[in-house]
Amino acid sequence: MPLVTCVDVGSTFTKGVLVDTLDGSLVATAAHPTTVATDVMQGLTAVCRALASHGEPTETLVCSSAGGGLRIAVVGQELEVSTEAGRRVALSAGGRVVHVNPRRTETAERVDATTLGNRLPVRGSGDELDRLTRVLNEMLERLDAS
Repeated sequence: MPLVTCVDVGSTFTKGVLVDTLDGSLVATAAHPTTVATDVMQGLTAVCRALASHGEPTETLVCSSAGGGLRIAVVGQELEVSTEAGRRVALSAGGRVVHVNPRRTETAERVDATTLGNRLPVRGSGDELDRLTRVLNEMLERLDAS
């Protein structure tokens, strides 16, 4: 039976499952405190060894939800659709949407050939969303200048 080990390295615990890929059955589970203070690989190795005692996997897949996991910023043309799409992507990737700014979306919706001088508001937090907003504003400046 082909087995796959799936592991999530979390902030406090590293959790894993061993899955039979033929029928999707759960063969075993294991958990170990995440070893952030020393080497995160120690906790990962402990979980993988515990699962391997139930059968040798052909593949090991690892993700991390530590520190809130993946953070998603969404920029789109329509607020409700963009927000829902971002939420679903975040959910399927083990992440979360950290901020929705309708002013940014509403401003982007109003940009056309006659309003290229409009700029998206920058929050000033210095995060990835601010960086993306600056890049979009610079693109609008180049379009406006052409």
